[in-house]
Amino acid sequence: NYSHTLITCVWTNQNIMYDYIVVGAGSSGCAFAARLANLLPNIHIALIESGEDYLASPTEDFSIPERFPVTWDGPANKGYRTVPQTALNGRQISIFRAAAVGGCSVVNAMIWMRGFQEDWDEHMPEGFKAKDVEREFEWLEERLKPVTYEGNFFGERGIRAAESLGYKKAKESLWESPGTSSTLRMTLDEEGRRQDVYRALGADDSRITLLRGISERIIFEHSTKGTIYASGVML
Repeated sequence: NYSHTLITCVWTNQNIMYDYIVVGAGSSGCAFAARLANLLPNIHIALIESGEDYLASPTEDFSIPERFPVTWDGPANKGYRTVPQTALNGRQISIFRAAAVGGCSVVNAMIWMRGFQEDWDEHMPEGFKAKDVEREFEWLEERLKPVTYEGNFFGERGIRAAESLGYKKAKESLWESPGTSSTLRMTLDEEGRRQDVYRALGADDSRITLLRGISERIIFEHSTKGTIYASGVML
């Protein structure tokens, strides 16, 4: 059960109706819009983003995995920095966040991991234990299709050296396990290029309209029952 929501475009003086509005086409916004469209096939969604779509016509900096550090000083980075850190001689540390369609998935290192089942079970509340979120991981992995990458950071010699010191080799599993490993799971496409969540998860679906602009305000209204609800967004 849902009611229609409204987008008011200030610059065109138009009112456009959608079933749902998602503000922000970052990684979580794209995932949410795509999952919503997947669960409710007869709806239309507005996905609002102020950043550029850098992977629409990707340059090498954005598409070639090895060049991901270059994007941290590029146009997608918001340029966030910490306050001067007294313990680091007053240095300010860069915090890389992207203003882009797909969010940080267009600048990150493309490493995919579920984490440890034990951590989910120990630290997360009921309803978010490992067994609860596994179905969502499977939905994501079906679309992202993470590939296993054999890294050369330490190689087999590094693994053998760790084992000689008593460290075990990690088990091959979709969940992380204790021990050493020379492999990574990465979100690359079939050609070995970066995937962004906007396309990989299906947020580019025809039922999801990507609107470029800045959300000026959320519109609230009173319902017939006397409650206040968000009825739209003004761009």
